[in-house]
Amino acid sequence: MKVLEFLGEGALEMADIWLAITTAPYGSSHSRLQAQKMKIEKARKEIFENIKERENLYNLIINLRKQGLVSRKEKTGKKFWQLTPKGEKELKKLKAYYRKNNLPERKYSSDASDAFTIIIFDVPEKERRKRDWLRKKLVEMKFKKLQGSVWIGKYRVPEQFLKDLNESKLIECVEIFTVGKAGTLKKLS
Repeated sequence: MKVLEFLGEGALEMADIWLAITTAPYGSSHSRLQAQKMKIEKARKEIFENIKERENLYNLIINLRKQGLVSRKEKTGKKFWQLTPKGEKELKKLKAYYRKNNLPERKYSSDASDAFTIIIFDVPEKERRKRDWLRKKLVEMKFKKLQGSVWIGKYRVPEQFLKDLNESKLIECVEIFTVGKAGTLKKLS
């Protein structure tokens, strides 16, 4: 296989060189021939990538057809793919699943506060996606990490963030404290 791949690549390389020589103006310099060859290689790679994308799409459609989720129809001389009743049922299940497990992508405002807010969370490993989302949102709200699941900042926690924690079933995993007196936290301010 490796030998055949090597020979195939060599044949394409020679074809690119020949095409560059024959399409470049008479008396072109070595660097101009190189540039022409690079342009040809780029065009060939784009064509191969488009073919690969079409193959992937076709394979996906064939797999959906084998599962009975889509079928090919013809109407007024035009062929098209259509969801079967089984496909429509599966689509509804998938939409419900993603609606239930989808995490909000909204940005939360981080209003300054005089008191420190400490957020501690313990999200189970099986909910890793939710834990990563929570960390991302805390960074966006300008909280600083003290330890992996302990964050601090002089910011108020937005009400919408709390609602989203509740809807995402994370509220049981999160504790939020407000500290009025800094104590040993003065060095963090």
